[in-house]
Amino acid sequence: MLKKQTPSFVTELPLKTGSYEQSLLKKRFFAGKQQYNALLGEALRRLQKMRSDPRFKEAQKLYKEAGKKTEAKQIFKKLTIFYQYREYDLYAYTKQWNTKGSALSIGARISQQLAKRAFQAVEEYRLGKRGKPRFKGRRGLQSIEDNSLHANLRMKEHVVHYLGLKMPLIYDLKDPVHYHGLNAPIKYLRIVQRTFNGKKRYVAQLVNEGKPWVKSKNSPGDATIGLDIGPQTIAVVAPEITYASLHLFADELKETKKTKKRLQKSLAKKLRIGNPHAFEKDTWEKKDKAWVCKKGPSIKGQHCVHRSKRLLNVQHQLADLYRKEASYRKAQHGRMANQIIRLGKEIKTEQLSYKAFQKLFGSSVGLRAPGMFVDILKRKAENAGGKVICINTWATKLSQTCHCGKQEKKPLSQRWHQCACGVKAQRDLYSAYLAGFVEEDRLMADQAEKAWSGMDIALCTAMRQIKRTSRGPLPSSLGIQLGSESVVQDVP
Repeated sequence: MLKKQTPSFVTELPLKTGSYEQSLLKKRFFAGKQQYNALLGEALRRLQKMRSDPRFKEAQKLYKEAGKKTEAKQIFKKLTIFYQYREYDLYAYTKQWNTKGSALSIGARISQQLAKRAFQAVEEYRLGKRGKPRFKGRRGLQSIEDNSLHANLRMKEHVVHYLGLKMPLIYDLKDPVHYHGLNAPIKYLRIVQRTFNGKKRYVAQLVNEGKPWVKSKNSPGDATIGLDIGPQTIAVVAPEITYASLHLFADELKETKKTKKRLQKSLAKKLRIGNPHAFEKDTWEKKDKAWVCKKGPSIKGQHCVHRSKRLLNVQHQLADLYRKEASYRKAQHGRMANQIIRLGKEIKTEQLSYKAFQKLFGSSVGLRAPGMFVDILKRKAENAGGKVICINTWATKLSQTCHCGKQEKKPLSQRWHQCACGVKAQRDLYSAYLAGFVEEDRLMADQAEKAWSGMDIALCTAMRQIKRTSRGPLPSSLGIQLGSESVVQDVP
């Protein structure tokens, strides 16, 4: 019988650890990495054996035939039992490491959770939902968790107990987030390993039952919100309250680009100097009457084993920069999601493929992470009692439609919507405006036309605002560099 699912939230608190606790935790995380790699390899071997069986191919053919899916599923079930390709079979495989006195012992329940993670990764690979899972490398395992509060990871009187280790939580009861997390029911615990400037630090994540604490200023509004999300920007329009805004995702992140590039170049240079055996010799080529040095490619099978102190220092700086970027990006996304929910908890946006975004706009998406923002927004909207409604892009064609009913196909380079009926607005803002009037993948054009009075000024004011607040050059997707200056200046 499946357990009843209840809403959850995570409270993260630092652990007070000395040199003894840190050294022991480091060893257990390393043992956890070895166990995960062994479990992943074993699951992949069992899958390969099952796939090479002729019955597996026959079952695949049956599955594609009409009316024979049930028969194919029965064959698949028998094969998984025969080749022991099940989650509980991997649980049994972990027993060898958790015997008394074993150096690889990290707790039976924690090993089972690692087996669950490994099996889920291989199962998604088998079903074609993802690529072949990778083994944990130098970075290792970053978290270990238990599936019960009364097994390997326990907590008593705000002290985490883990196989003989006692690590007090560092908290402040005056902080409402800490107070709410410590007083809410706890489902299970997780220990996360983080690196700060080359040094390991450990935090505890309490997986609580219920809903997270919300600031009073973030109470949800009643308006219907339309969004238009791009690789770098988000347009927010609430026609009911005549509100419009256009923002860049995590605007200040672009300032770290130069520092990151400098550190990456320095790291590559020091790696080549310390490991000449791993790279071919440099060659000189003549280009435009000048000799250019072409770096030799890496030699297959040769590893960069020598790492100087200066190289490690640069590596730690780069890792710390990535950590700060991720933390800032997550905080900014959370702040933006709260601003939207303060306007209204019913949010409408187009259904987009963020994997396609990654292929087309890799650099921008890697820096701004619009897909992560949508996940945060959905979670916060559900906690507030609202929802994010995804609109069928192909059915509505919001970027090509005017509320007068006319449709005109526009290339991506055309960033302004202009119609013979007199409507003129920035493309993303206008799409967000129309999204607020979509019901069951149908645009209610008559409602959009009635509400248009005053919205043209609000949309132009949003363009003026982003020009005033953003730092540095603006992306071309905003359309400001394409002759929109006059439109912005026309706002009274």
